[in-house]
Parts: sequence; C-alpha cells; structure tokens
Amino acid sequence: LAPTGTTFADLEDTIPDAYHDFLLGSRYVSLEPEFWRLAIDIREDRTDVFATAQAIMAHLHAHWRYEPNATGVHTTARDLLVDRRGVCQDFAHLM
Repeated sequence: LAPTGTTFADLEDTIPDAYHDFLLGSRYVSLEPEFWRLAIDIREDRTDVFATAQAIMAHLHAHWRYEPNATGVHTTARDLLVDRRGVCQDFAHLM
C-alpha cells in the first residue's frame, strides 16, 4: 500500500517548529529560484505529498545520470543542476 492521501495543505499546520532547521537551505540543498522552478514544474498540479515525491524521483531518474566519482564532498547543489549527474548523496540533496 502506498502512503497516499496526505496533502501539502495537511502539512502546513502540522510541521512542528522542531523540524524547521531541516527545511532550510544549505550548500547542498539550494533554495535558489531555479530549484524552486524545477520543483514546481515537476509537481504540476499534484496535491498529494507522496505522489509528488514519486514524480520528483521519476524526474531525477529520467533526467539525471548516476555516475560514480562524478561528484565529491564539496559538490554544490548548483553543480548538480548544471551537470545533471552524481551519486546517491547528490540525488538525496536534490530530493
């Protein structure tokens, strides 16, 4: 069974302040406009959180390339957006 049924509207009032720090940008997780645009384009009109996560995963699988040694610990989110290749940690940062 897929954990569907949770909408983004459901989350707006339920995310505790304790998780706030995990929702901020960093050198590896970018909140720049290009990343937002990509996320919005992938989301389309989906309201279900799980369906959106699946769509993001499918997009990465279709448009990015898994390539060992293509990135390192100093690779930034911007590098990933340009090169569209990386390893597991890179794809986790993009998600």
